[in-house]
Amino acid sequence: MTDTDDRSGSSPSGSHFITVVGAKGGVGTTTVAVNLAASLRRRTETSVLFLDWDFAGSSASVLLGVTARHTLQSLLARPGTIDPYEFMQSLTPSSCGISALINGYERWHCHAHDQDRLDQVVRLAAKTTPIVVADLGRGAGREVLPAFHHATAIIVVTTPHIDSFLATARLLELLGSQPTSAERLSLVVNQASKEDRSVIELAARHVNRTIDVVLPRDNTRCQDAAEQGQPLVMFAPSSSFATGIERLAERFTDRTPNRPVASRPSRLSLILAGLTNWSIQR
Repeated sequence: MTDTDDRSGSSPSGSHFITVVGAKGGVGTTTVAVNLAASLRRRTETSVLFLDWDFAGSSASVLLGVTARHTLQSLLARPGTIDPYEFMQSLTPSSCGISALINGYERWHCHAHDQDRLDQVVRLAAKTTPIVVADLGRGAGREVLPAFHHATAIIVVTTPHIDSFLATARLLELLGSQPTSAERLSLVVNQASKEDRSVIELAARHVNRTIDVVLPRDNTRCQDAAEQGQPLVMFAPSSSFATGIERLAERFTDRTPNRPVASRPSRLSLILAGLTNWSIQR
């Protein structure tokens, strides 16, 4: 993994698989991941899948304004090998054009026999969708390893506090020991203010990383957007937070496959598109 190139590569399946992981709980990993997915969807007009991989409890369905009829939990509970049709049937369309595989577990601990099925889901996500944004939450358990292994880019989210940066240092050390195809690791500081600049610069030197994007604290509009069931980049596109997310999304757009889809794809069109992409890539 290197930081010399601002653009992530593509996975062997031809898709961008972007994992977003938090240095610790409460740093806004899901907020960053949902808004990044929405920004990529709007910029590329390409099918984007949000993979809700936060097994400690996720708020993705609230931020996307969706109620999932099918969840990751129900998909994993099906017997036998998971096929592309079952996978696409489990996706939930959102009003902003993102398809989401929502995690039905409030809290869940991975067992050894679950690892293979988790890997199947990640592989199908990469094969059937040009852009995948996976929210790994705190990302401390072995259940997130399949997502790390398939990642073409990793985004680490932290906040401008000493405990967060200490957790960031530990996470970066862990990521360095994991096998991954990711070509770039980006560090994003969320919930920052102008007064935090010196702390951020000092902490960046401590973890020996360049800060890619600093996102300002915007709690009021984030809450308003969540109440409307929209990502903030859709609800308030001119906000400083949305501008920062757009800068982050710009890193992944130049080499994204150009596969335009309707802004609100039907379930049938998602299934057909996924099956077509999967059969071509086999």
